[in-house]
Amino acid sequence: MPGEPTELYVRSRRALLDALSALRDHLGSLILVGAQAIYLHTGEVDEAVATETKDSDLVVDPRDLRDDPRLEEALGRAGFHRDLVNPQPGTWFSPDGIPVDLLVPAAVAPGRRRRRGVDLPSHDRMATRRITGLEAALVDHERRTIEALEPGDTRRFTIDVAGPAALLVAKLQKIAERVTQPEHRQVAKDGHDAYRLLREVPLETFVERFAVLFAEPVSEPTARAAVEHLETLFGSADAVGAVMAGSSVAGVGDSDQVAEASAVLAGELVDELRAAGLDRRSA
Repeated sequence: MPGEPTELYVRSRRALLDALSALRDHLGSLILVGAQAIYLHTGEVDEAVATETKDSDLVVDPRDLRDDPRLEEALGRAGFHRDLVNPQPGTWFSPDGIPVDLLVPAAVAPGRRRRRGVDLPSHDRMATRRITGLEAALVDHERRTIEALEPGDTRRFTIDVAGPAALLVAKLQKIAERVTQPEHRQVAKDGHDAYRLLREVPLETFVERFAVLFAEPVSEPTARAAVEHLETLFGSADAVGAVMAGSSVAGVGDSDQVAEASAVLAGELVDELRAAGLDRRSA
């Protein structure tokens, strides 16, 4: 039934709550990003595309991170582990096998910029991963309560969740990076996630929040790059991002209609940002 979470999404929420419970001493340094944050802002849409995600993504703000407990020790005590065959910085697997990623925005990540792992004082370098495009989440976020999706699980955490502008910035950065990579790295769902945000979030909300992102040094570069990506990736119905959005509903909806709607919505946002004078870089 539409509106009911899939089994995979229920497991993903359980893994997220397990991670938040393990990292409860660090909750003030964590911001939920990724698909679960997007769904909190957009809910369901009507193309019969299931709300589906396997990952849980958490931004770690190193500027507020406590030295103790160590991230790797807290997660290990809760049964989380790295991939034993091909361990990746920042990726942890719940006892149920669901990945949870701890991500540090590149602009505030200490240590060598070419390293994917982050040199956080007191924490293992492999505990987190350096990512470009998440800087906006440090500025655009809001308090939300995250609850379990399973009967009998009464856990709930009130944490920072990335706002819609930050999520759109991150998603556009991800799509822009992947279009230059092998085709198997290009995920149609990424295009549809951007479309969800463009469709469900009011234009005025985006304009207000982008204005804040443009005014903050830590978020301005990636926010401005995101607007350029929006024009390039969603500038027409046959642009790669719009096509990805349409492809995600193949078999259950009208792909051409979604691609066209994505382009129209993207164009409206770019026009509104320009009309508000926000297309000019700060001095």
